[in-house]
Amino acid sequence: METLGRPGDEDLLVDLVSRALEMRERGEEPDLADLCAAHPGLAGQVAAALAGAQRLGGLAAEAPEFDALQGRVLAGRYRLESRLGAGAMGIVYRAVDTELGRAVAVKVLRPELFGGRDSEKRFLREAEVLAALRHPNIVAVFDRGRTPDDVSFLVMELLQGQPLVALLTEHARRFEANGGDALDDIGFLAAALGPGAVLERTWLRQCVLWVADLARGLGEAHRQGILHRDVKPSNVFIATDGRACLLDFGVATSSAYATLTAPNSTPGTPAYMAPEVLTEQVPDAPSADVYGLCATLYHLLSRQPPYSGTLTQVVASVQRADPPRIGRLRPGLPPDLHAIIDCGMARRASERYAAMAQFESDLRAFLDHRPVRARPLSAFDRIWRRARRSPAARAATAVVAMMAIAACAWLWVDSAAQRRGSRHLGAMAQLPPGLTLERAEFRKIVDAEEARVLERLLDTAVDTADDPLPARLLRAAYQLDQGRAAAAAADVRVLAQHERSAVAKFLLDRYEAAAANGAVGHAGLDLSGLPEPATLREKYLVAYHALRAGPTQQSNEQATAWLEGADWLPAQEMLASALAFRASLLRDVDPEASQRTLARGLDVAVRTETLRGRRTAVSALQIASALLGLNRPEEAAVAAAEGTQLAPWSLGLLLVSAKAQRRLGDLLGVRQTCERAVQLRRGHPEAYEILARMHLDIGDISASR
Repeated sequence: METLGRPGDEDLLVDLVSRALEMRERGEEPDLADLCAAHPGLAGQVAAALAGAQRLGGLAAEAPEFDALQGRVLAGRYRLESRLGAGAMGIVYRAVDTELGRAVAVKVLRPELFGGRDSEKRFLREAEVLAALRHPNIVAVFDRGRTPDDVSFLVMELLQGQPLVALLTEHARRFEANGGDALDDIGFLAAALGPGAVLERTWLRQCVLWVADLARGLGEAHRQGILHRDVKPSNVFIATDGRACLLDFGVATSSAYATLTAPNSTPGTPAYMAPEVLTEQVPDAPSADVYGLCATLYHLLSRQPPYSGTLTQVVASVQRADPPRIGRLRPGLPPDLHAIIDCGMARRASERYAAMAQFESDLRAFLDHRPVRARPLSAFDRIWRRARRSPAARAATAVVAMMAIAACAWLWVDSAAQRRGSRHLGAMAQLPPGLTLERAEFRKIVDAEEARVLERLLDTAVDTADDPLPARLLRAAYQLDQGRAAAAAADVRVLAQHERSAVAKFLLDRYEAAAANGAVGHAGLDLSGLPEPATLREKYLVAYHALRAGPTQQSNEQATAWLEGADWLPAQEMLASALAFRASLLRDVDPEASQRTLARGLDVAVRTETLRGRRTAVSALQIASALLGLNRPEEAAVAAAEGTQLAPWSLGLLLVSAKAQRRLGDLLGVRQTCERAVQLRRGHPEAYEILARMHLDIGDISASR
């Protein structure tokens, strides 16, 4: 029979019993033969420990045996008031620090199950590890001690809120009940956490933000030489302010320690563990925590852990197989987020984020709608990785190998085209509406950072476009507005070579003349004598320049007539803009016609989103403006906020957002949004007008003046 005579063996028993207790918490009865397959001699001791836990009430908070500590004062200052929960290592109580008069959490070692020296070392190690860390996303330890009757305890920050697993379970339940309608609904989070929670607008973004914040906390731990080694959803707590906090450093390692884990034990939970940790191919490294945290994100987004089954099945799967592709479990997942998860859960540590800071950086780039460092795995990459692990594939004949290479080459080309298309859509989605259709005096970009971001997006859109017309036309107009007429003419020259039409040739002549004259802005183009457009693409070119010249009733009606019913996505997107202009022109002269035009524009904008398969900053403004004009300010505010997330420098989206906030009575929101708009474009009259009306709403006449 296996015994606990070797240093660290008791830690192995702690690990096995901890897993068994977690299975009971999930409503599963542990199979001890399977659980202890690698250490069959310990099965009897695990069974005895579980029996003891059962007699003591397991993890049930009402167990009278554990209540013996309730009311006790530890170290003369920590009064235990009520039990919060328990695990294999300890019981957590709500307590009061009578010296400082504050509520704390006290974790007490469970001597009933483990009274040996190694378990106490592990418990005290957690205290020392946590005491060395001070970070808002890691639970803080204030004190530790041991009573005269050998009760060891930690005094920690008392977190108010909900365990992440409880929120994840509720999200999964709502999804099962309501299907896709509940996929990104986070209304239940506000109810669960309370009014003080600062939350994102969707479950997806909220999960990414939580994981990014945890990555920052773990990065600080890594900088101090501390690895967690058991990152998983059940070790995360969400505070009432919405903050994610990492718990349970009981199996952490520090550069100050020789590990206390038994040589043949497995620290952590296998479903979230990096493959190299299970196979002992490399020593612990920060990339192993990256894997665990990324696996946690995988679970949050897919509603299931990366691997499931018995312990033996999970361990075998982690060692030999990739988890199901998250794109299959979560259809419509943004490609950049898919790439982040692929990189964070790469089987080889060398192909994974090497540091937590890199992982966090990509997560925050995704949240900010900036390009991420990780690149999606192509079909070729996936096939090659599987072949690399397969003896059968390595023994395949040369003929089969050549056939596979040919097939993979085709898949590679197809995947490369998909990545190119994804980059194009991403760049176009972030370009601010009104970039070249705003009033001419406000098109000049004076902020260097704004110009840098916009030009990078325009370059990406042009470089990845299958059809050069929409993106190059947009960049040419932008260059002209910035006083770079020669660069604008260069883009139009490419268009003319591609289009080979009379209108394109005419425009090239005019752009080159503007470059020769040093013209700045659309006013420097002489468009007199423009040929009558014959094809849809020619009509698109002419309509675009007509709208840039400033919407008039005549030009707008003509542009609308040309684009109406066009079966081409760029034409439909421009039609939605033309209808918005037309509705504004009709607002004072024919309000009923203006309302009908707004409704039509809303339909067209929604259809463009359906065709494109995603929301863009342009469609968000079109939809928000139409909803506001149709007196639906709540919906308008949501659409404008989503658009502003895509294009933070969009003046139009900020103004629509401020108008919607004013109608909803959110005066603080109006002030903040208008101040951002004024900083963005000083001198723009509409921002000042909204601010003035807001001051009138609250009776501040002098501020309004």
